[in-house]
Amino acid sequence: MYTTLKRQKNKHLSSSECCKLEILLKSKMNVSEISELLERDKSTIYQEIKRGLVEFRNSDCSVRKEYSAYYSLNIRGQLMSKTGRKLFYEKDSLLLSYIQSKLDEKYSPDAISGELRHQGILTIIKNFSAAYIKKIRGLDE
Repeated sequence: MYTTLKRQKNKHLSSSECCKLEILLKSKMNVSEISELLERDKSTIYQEIKRGLVEFRNSDCSVRKEYSAYYSLNIRGQLMSKTGRKLFYEKDSLLLSYIQSKLDEKYSPDAISGELRHQGILTIIKNFSAAYIKKIRGLDE
């Protein structure tokens, strides 16, 4: 695998690398060989295996553990969605309750933005209000 791009340290495996890892583990290749093949450190491979380990039950009720690329990528996505700084409206509970009360009164996002702008509380754009409404109603997932 030749590329002109330089890899940075401490990066996650890509989705294609996770799929390759799953196939290589099923073919009983050891971690040091996999790390050389994927050009990643052994610790990165071990961390990825640890994250994506899933328990399966056999027909005789015994348990086996296997790596699942799909599960690993899903877990990583969940963890990464919780990172980053909090948005300003998540910090300000008064603003949050005010917007929520206006939404309960069936105000439109434009009307809420206009009222906040008129009162001088906050210069807010309608995209924020629309995004916030989607988040409250669970449409932004």
